[in-house]
Amino acid sequence: MYRVCSRALSLSNRSGILTASGGRAATANTYDRPVVLVKHLSGAAGGSGGTVKELASMDDYQSSSKDKAVLYFTAKWCPPCRRIAPMYQDLAAEKSDVHFYKVDIDVNKAAAKDAGIMSVPTFIFYKNGHMVSKFAGADYELLEENVDKLLAED
Repeated sequence: MYRVCSRALSLSNRSGILTASGGRAATANTYDRPVVLVKHLSGAAGGSGGTVKELASMDDYQSSSKDKAVLYFTAKWCPPCRRIAPMYQDLAAEKSDVHFYKVDIDVNKAAAKDAGIMSVPTFIFYKNGHMVSKFAGADYELLEENVDKLLAED
């Protein structure tokens, strides 16, 4: 099943994500933008054993594994966060050798402050307890590229 974010006239498959872009439509600013069709995996598992673990307290945050880990800082009110969330879950399902965590900045303010979060979504990548990369924005290709780097580095 696919959730369609907007109308589309042509489809292409790039990096495992179906994208669509419209040609010249009645409202160019609506239909000329790329559109992402997100494939939802029913009962998908990912991350450490297959799920994205929510870190709801500072204790959870401090005790989370930082060996091959991705921390996703998000907020319920953030549209880009809501857009990338299902893709993050699907990536966790595909990359079981990496721990995937989610921190809602409104629920776990202390963790967001400790991590120096200035905007959401923000992704922080850890390897052997050390931060190796960090970026802000709902960029799936950059997210996937950084996860692949975690797996490649040994």
